[in-house]
Amino acid sequence: MSLIKINALSGLYSLGLGISGVMLTFVAISDGLPIGVIALLSATSAASQMICRLALGVAFRHVADRVVMALALLVLGLSMAAVLVVPGIVGLAIAQVFQGASRAGFWTGSQIHVLRVAKVPARGMARNQFVSSAIGVLGPVIAGAIAGHDPRLAAWVVLGVSLLGVVGCMLLGRLPVFDPPKKPEEGSVRKRPGVAISSMGSLASGVWYVAINTFVPVVLGAAQWPTFSIGIVMGATNASMLIGVVGAGLAKSVRFESIIIIGTITSSIGVAVLCLAGILPVVTVTGLVASGVGTGMLMTLYPTLAAQSVHPEERGQAVVTTGVYRSSALLGTPILVSVATLFMPIGGAMLIVAGIAGTPGIVTAINRALGAAAGKRRFRGPETDL
Repeated sequence: MSLIKINALSGLYSLGLGISGVMLTFVAISDGLPIGVIALLSATSAASQMICRLALGVAFRHVADRVVMALALLVLGLSMAAVLVVPGIVGLAIAQVFQGASRAGFWTGSQIHVLRVAKVPARGMARNQFVSSAIGVLGPVIAGAIAGHDPRLAAWVVLGVSLLGVVGCMLLGRLPVFDPPKKPEEGSVRKRPGVAISSMGSLASGVWYVAINTFVPVVLGAAQWPTFSIGIVMGATNASMLIGVVGAGLAKSVRFESIIIIGTITSSIGVAVLCLAGILPVVTVTGLVASGVGTGMLMTLYPTLAAQSVHPEERGQAVVTTGVYRSSALLGTPILVSVATLFMPIGGAMLIVAGIAGTPGIVTAINRALGAAAGKRRFRGPETDL
């Protein structure tokens, strides 16, 4: 029952977030703001999310996860109130800052809650990710339907969703706050092998998210792809992520690290092939769809592996640590692409960010292969002539 409640709550939040994210863009456009300003507003949301994630590690030692999620939903509602009450760019800026804080609090809290109550954490995370992703798809549709009348009307829908979500948080089971060891023998949480690999996957998933939702329409449009085709490709890519989520839920825990390494490389390849959109469209589509599968696995397994790699009372800190890497990608990727496009086509910029996201996975895979080969040689021992 606990998992059903948190899954329903995650789906509700994802719906509200999907509506509000698109609504804020529509409001900015209707207010006549230039694209550069809209991009800057989105960056403020990513910066807010990263700063809040840094503070959450301490927060979960004093505040229950359901309280953090309730506060996150209240902040989501406040972001909508800002758009309704404060006119112009100031209201939009406040809304974006509040949304970043809300994302950090809710997603971190919900992941921690699932990992603590699920008997099989990977399956619990997979179901949670599937529900939130599937329901979240409806958000932009609702926002688009309302925008034809007045984009700000959608704010009232999100306000209702946030208040309903606060009630849902209070129905969740009460879990104790974390009490981590004062001086753990294993050292800092972020240096644990499982957490380090999870952080690598978290970073790659953040780069992929920005590339797919922000730059794919730009890159494919520049390559003269029809708008209808761009929509189909984006839909197929996001749908393939759900396949990855389901697959990750069936994986055995001994395979988590290997799957995250493969997922990191696969998601980065999907970003890299965007540079081929104008000359090899089939390769581009194939790479994007495959990257969706890899990212779905990453989104499910990186918090799961991080949590199982530490002391049970350190799980909150582990999930927060990996989340900071994703937030840094959400903030840094648009800035890096904006700077890179001053000197090269956007396809080249995609290749650069893909290299940054995928290189750790490639290096880790090579090191493991070399280590395995060396281990086999040691096991066989030196060859001798008989």
